Amino acid sequence: MPINSRRPPRAWVTLLVLGWLSACGGQAARAERPEAPPTMSAAPGPRSAASPRTIDATVIEGSARSADEDAPPRDASAEDADRPLSPDTPLVALALPMSGGARRLGQNLEQVARHLAATESPPTLRLAVIDAHSSEVAVQWASLRQQSAAGVVLVTPDRAVVASWVEQARSGGLPLVVVSSADEALAAPGQAWRAIHGAKLVARTLAGAVVARGIRRIGVVASDSATDESGVRLLKAAFKAGGAEVAFELRHPVTTPDWAAVSKQTKAAVEGGIDALAVLEPPVAASQLLAHLARHGVWSSGVVDVPKGQRSVLVLGTPEWDDPALLAQSARYFEGALVPSPFANETPAGAAMKARLQSVGLRATALDALMWESLMALASAGRPGGAALSASPFAQWTSGLDFSSPDALKRLFVLEFAGGKLVPAR
Repeated sequence: MPINSRRPPRAWVTLLVLGWLSACGGQAARAERPEAPPTMSAAPGPRSAASPRTIDATVIEGSARSADEDAPPRDASAEDADRPLSPDTPLVALALPMSGGARRLGQNLEQVARHLAATESPPTLRLAVIDAHSSEVAVQWASLRQQSAAGVVLVTPDRAVVASWVEQARSGGLPLVVVSSADEALAAPGQAWRAIHGAKLVARTLAGAVVARGIRRIGVVASDSATDESGVRLLKAAFKAGGAEVAFELRHPVTTPDWAAVSKQTKAAVEGGIDALAVLEPPVAASQLLAHLARHGVWSSGVVDVPKGQRSVLVLGTPEWDDPALLAQSARYFEGALVPSPFANETPAGAAMKARLQSVGLRATALDALMWESLMALASAGRPGGAALSASPFAQWTSGLDFSSPDALKRLFVLEFAGGKLVPAR
């Protein structure tokens, strides 16, 4: 949810769509279908040399780059670097929403993937970028099988698109890794895997972090949407399994929340003995609620200058809270809050990815990391002598993908807001 009408920079687009992807499918945006199927983006066979490719140098608001929203999809037939590739270098397809309402997401992710592929030394994969929203999914799947591709990584917020690709995966021939929380991704065990956090993993992570701190009474604030209903139910079950309880639950209308009223009721619960507060809200709504709570004398527990006579509570957030634009305006209210995430810039792997993308003005996000981790896992399994994907736990850039079960993302980092940024929690 942008806070103004300006065109959002790349970081905003990626983070907002990550919110769609990780909302258990309930908030998925339905993208338009293209009028004609796109062409494949990689040549049928290995080449001895690749054509040079440049990265768009437009910088928006000094933080990230984005392709022109109205520009046609770029020709993806060229490889990313002028360098020889071994015939054994595996071909991996990246299926992105290159048309329709989420096309800017696809363009942004393509920039990241191509730059990372071009800076791998030695080259680890040949990258084919295709339109996930093409109506010719079966044709694209057959073409990739003919080219002996190592697999497909699919990133889309559209559940129907996920279902159509998983249906192709049922036919075998190629592994499919889906970076979307849609349950449809789990419909072909052993042939398709889901590689993003769902509500159950988020709930388990938050419950573990709270119980480890000795907290036993938790409050929950969420909307009355079906998605949040599911998230609250899973959170309550996870807390109960850890010996804690949800002693306060407040649901509000999803479209017209009265934050003043919500904050008054929440304050009363904190004064009644609530030690932690799970705020299952997107970043904009969370910042509004935390600001109202502060006005009523309740602060996130990391704030060191809590006014005399006021209170603090441990705040628990969602993975979508990693939003630098919002934190720049509301950092004080988030201080000390705990956030589960599959990626952290401050880890050694995260710092390495951040450095590679910063050199061309791109910002590393959790969605970028999950996409690239999935590509690298398929490439690793596709090399001659490589282990089967199902036997290859992989944790280079993220908290770790394990393809021994359909839900490949097994754990999340617990991050903490400290000094206006996210760092691994103490």
